[in-house]
Amino acid sequence: IPLMNTSYIGALKSYIYFPIFALFGVSPETIRLPTIFISLVTLTLTFKLARLHFRPLYSALLVLLMAVDPIFIFTSKADSGPIVLMMFFKMLALYFFFRFILTSAPRYLWGVAIACGLGLFDKFNSIWFVVALLVAAVVIFREELRSAAVNSRAQVIWLAGAVLVLFVAIARYS
Repeated sequence: IPLMNTSYIGALKSYIYFPIFALFGVSPETIRLPTIFISLVTLTLTFKLARLHFRPLYSALLVLLMAVDPIFIFTSKADSGPIVLMMFFKMLALYFFFRFILTSAPRYLWGVAIACGLGLFDKFNSIWFVVALLVAAVVIFREELRSAAVNSRAQVIWLAGAVLVLFVAIARYS
């Protein structure tokens, strides 16, 4: 079972496509439709994230601008590299992070950890996003993180341990 396709790209995309190709065969449609579907989910996550901070009209305008952007369209259709999954996992991590900030529910931190972990497994240079998110979280949302650590100490310790194991495993196989 492959873990990495190259030194910095994991086999996650291969794992996603294996059952699709097994069921429907290899064709332009079976290659492009999954990436287009993941891009649609990314747009939906973008709308949901924007709705946490903006009015529905502004959120819809943001998604419209993103959906008609030629670069977004090209990368969604052709997916030259693991771009579609990268965008999806980054948006998912941001959505879970801001849901955590608004609710202080530790389950959203688990969502952030899983999204970042899958993003790292998909493409290791997602480490730059993960580090930026961690630094920004500590600098900007220090009090919210401290409050969650005090209120849910056991879950935060388990989460920190899981994240540490994940980083060690990913660093070992990259």
